[in-house]
Amino acid sequence: MCSASTCPSSRWRGHGESTNASACTHRQIYRPNDIIPTALLRGNETLYLVSILRFERSETESAPIFLLTSSTTGVKIAALVIQLSFTDRCLQAMFTEWLRKVTRGFTSSIAAFLARFGISANALTIAGCLLNIALGVVIATGRLRLAGFCLIIAAGIDGLDGALARQIGRPTKFGAFLDSVLDRLSESAVLLGLAWWYMSQPGRLEEILAYVTIVGSTMVSYTRARAEGIGVDCEVGLFTRVERCLILIAALILGVTSQALWLLAIGTMLTTIQRILFVYLRVRDQAL
Repeated sequence: MCSASTCPSSRWRGHGESTNASACTHRQIYRPNDIIPTALLRGNETLYLVSILRFERSETESAPIFLLTSSTTGVKIAALVIQLSFTDRCLQAMFTEWLRKVTRGFTSSIAAFLARFGISANALTIAGCLLNIALGVVIATGRLRLAGFCLIIAAGIDGLDGALARQIGRPTKFGAFLDSVLDRLSESAVLLGLAWWYMSQPGRLEEILAYVTIVGSTMVSYTRARAEGIGVDCEVGLFTRVERCLILIAALILGVTSQALWLLAIGTMLTTIQRILFVYLRVRDQAL
C-alpha cells in the first residue's frame, strides 16, 4: 500500500491527493486527454498506465476509457492493444494528411471540372464500382499489370466522389452510405478476379488466400460499422481500405500478388481481432 504522496501514479488524473493510503490498489480511471501509454515501475511491480491523448474525439472530458489494475495479464494485453492502436492511428493520420496535401489541388480541379458538367457524386461512385468490377474480369484473364495501372484510376475515382460532393455543396448521408457499400463490392470484385486466375493453376493456395482476404476485408469494415453503432469510434488497425488498395496496386504492377495475398489475408484478420479487442476493452462492462 502507498499514500498519495508516494504512489507513483498520484500525478495522474483519477488518483488525486485525497487517496486513502490503506485503500490504494492503483485502480484508476484514465480519460481521453491523459498521456500516452507508458509503464511505471514500483519495486517488482509494473503499473501499466493505458490512456490515450485525444484518442476518442467523440468522448467528453469526464468519460473514462478504462478502469485498470496493475500486474494482471489482462492489463498487459490491454496495454499492448491500446499502444498498437495508438501507434497505427498516428501512422494513418500522418499518411492521410500527407496524401491529402499531395492530392488536394488535383482532386479539387478535377471535381470542379466534373461539377460543371452536372455529374453527381453518386454517379461517380457507381462508375468507380463498375470500373472495379471490369478490372476483376481483366485480372481473371491474367492481365495483372494492366489491371494494376487501371486500378490507380479506379482509386482516384474513389477519392474524387467525396471531393465532388463538397464541390457542389451536396454531401449526403446516403452518398456516404452508398460509397461504403460499393467500396466493399469493388474490393471483392478485384479479389475474386485474383481468385479466379489462381483457380486455373492447380496446387496453389492463393485462391484460398483471396477468399480469406475478402472475408477479412469485409470484417475490418463491419467491425468498425458495428462499433460505431454502439457508440465506439473504432478506426484502429493498419489494414484499412486505403492500405489494402495500395498493396493491391503495387502487387499487380510488380507481379508479387502471391506475397500480397499472404500479407492481406493475415493483416486483415489481425486488424479484425485488434478491433474486436479494442471494442471489448471499451464496452465490456457497459449494459445495453
